[in-house]
Amino acid sequence: LIKMDIEGAEIEALKGAEKTLASRGLMLVLEAGHIVEGRPTSEFLIPWLQQHGLAVVAFNKKEQGSVFAVQRASR
Repeated sequence: LIKMDIEGAEIEALKGAEKTLASRGLMLVLEAGHIVEGRPTSEFLIPWLQQHGLAVVAFNKKEQGSVFAVQRASR
């Protein structure tokens, strides 16, 4: 399980953790309600996660934009 709330720098941290993101059984909880370039980080994070083999299973806008993602079994 990886939990991140790093004030809008989540995408940069994920880019540096691509090998870890390929781990079987990986679960992520990311805060994605920060504003970066005038947009919530969820607008950047969700597509990035999907492109890198993670399934977004929940997105809670009420709780600071929490995104819950898991590694797809077929990867």
